[in-house]
Amino acid sequence: MNPEPMNRRSSKLVPLLAAGLLSIALIASPAVAAPPTAVGSVTPSSVPAGATTGYSFSLAPSSGTIGSFNLTAPAGWVILSLDSAPAGVTLTSSTQIQGRGLSVSASSPLAVGFTAQAPCGAASTNWTLAARSGPNFTGSTNGIDPSSSLSTALSGTCAAEFVVGRGPADAAFNGNPKSENITSVPFTPAGTAMQVLVTDATGAARSGIAITLTLQCTAPVVCGGSGASLSGPVTATSNASGLATFTGSAANPISVSQIGFGYHLTPTGTGVTGTQSAPFAIFEEGEQCSSSDCVVRGNSSNRHLSATIAANTPSGSLAVLVSGALSLDCGPSIPAGYNYKPVSGDIIAWLYTGTGSQTIVVELSKQLIREVVDRGSAHLDVCYLVDVAGKSFVDKFGQLHLTGDPGLLPDCGPGISENCIVSQTAAPGGGRVVTFTVEDGRGKI
Repeated sequence: MNPEPMNRRSSKLVPLLAAGLLSIALIASPAVAAPPTAVGSVTPSSVPAGATTGYSFSLAPSSGTIGSFNLTAPAGWVILSLDSAPAGVTLTSSTQIQGRGLSVSASSPLAVGFTAQAPCGAASTNWTLAARSGPNFTGSTNGIDPSSSLSTALSGTCAAEFVVGRGPADAAFNGNPKSENITSVPFTPAGTAMQVLVTDATGAARSGIAITLTLQCTAPVVCGGSGASLSGPVTATSNASGLATFTGSAANPISVSQIGFGYHLTPTGTGVTGTQSAPFAIFEEGEQCSSSDCVVRGNSSNRHLSATIAANTPSGSLAVLVSGALSLDCGPSIPAGYNYKPVSGDIIAWLYTGTGSQTIVVELSKQLIREVVDRGSAHLDVCYLVDVAGKSFVDKFGQLHLTGDPGLLPDCGPGISENCIVSQTAAPGGGRVVTFTVEDGRGKI
């Protein structure tokens, strides 16, 4: 027998056998099914900031069944209650709803109703959903279908404003350096505390919101110059009635570090729009007036000018501030040719909340008097500005000045008994004492 033909046949059989095995392998490989996903939805898709709202949650798989799930609220949301839910669905915390031992399918979807309170502001508005096939949060995990709607946007903002009559009132400076405790009652450190009402975007009272008071100064009024700061217990949380109360004490006062006019406080918080308070001032000295005489005193920082103020009809409160940080310029109202030169850069400001005029006694040091040129100290003018709305005065040139318009005071005399200079006398040591009677305002000599 010749072996060569057999070797040829053998070499032809090997590739045919390999091809047959490959064909069988391809036919036997099973098709890979897509893993089941979960379609979840939380509605509504937008709610008012800070509001308590009813929500609906739905859940269904793309295939098979879901036996358990966790739905976690976005940071800041508080789930208050389950309103409607099948057996096995529970509220396990204020931020998570769980489902256990369920059989949720495409033909038998899950529906849950719940109530939640939205935050005033949030970094994220996405609800987190996790679903599994097993009954006790076991088994295979369902992916979350891209068509799921699991976001709740916030509309509007929460608001905070001082309760009427409970905003910051004028306070005296105690030189620590800081003012006495600021309350809603002028010059009363133990008076009724300041209070802010917090509301959600629907206008309903909102509890649990941390509110912090911040200090501002509104131009063109000059406050205490640069560096004025607020300190003390200036953060409070709103209660069930939406009220945040700011209570200082003698040991830990709510205070401002510098004297000045035109200060404001604004309540602020995350997602909260605050309304600025009415202006208030920090005076060198201030007090509530009683049935006895009411007198306050203030000095400039360099002690070259001092002022004593008395209320003619003691009631309400009286205060004085002497500072170079305030502005007052009578120049535009003075006729050409009249030589007027301010003696001091300090301004005397005062406030009286009662009725009637005040008597202002200003003592100027010898050093200041020596700086007066031309007319010497025989007569000193008083530049005056009335701060009370609706008030006015006539200056020494016969011009009428309304609120906020400064002018030089006339001398008192026949027919002029108020808003005028009463007297000017020598003071011990070569200084000068000027007395004038006016209503609330500012003076410069």
